Amino acid sequence: MHHKQNNWILYEKPDFQGRTIALEEGGTDLENVWAEPGPQTEPQNSPPIVVGSMRLAVRDYSIPHIDLFTEPEGRGRVTPYHDDTIETGSFGIPLNTASIQVHSGV
Repeated sequence: MHHKQNNWILYEKPDFQGRTIALEEGGTDLENVWAEPGPQTEPQNSPPIVVGSMRLAVRDYSIPHIDLFTEPEGRGRVTPYHDDTIETGSFGIPLNTASIQVHSGV
């Protein structure tokens, strides 16, 4: 995962609830830290992380932009966001995220 400006907070559940992960400026390797403990598997075989909501932590004057991808390394279906997002899923189905690219904040 690579993000270019600002810091974001990912929440495990919609409405900014549950466990959180803080993303600082720069590149980050993101493993599914919310997965249930089990037999050790290779990181590339772990299930994708589910992001319920996200919020920009540091504000500036640029337009916010973060992309969530269904596949590692910025591949697969991309879902772009440009503001705080109270729920990333749709129709009650959470958004599975394997990689993230943060472009800018507010």
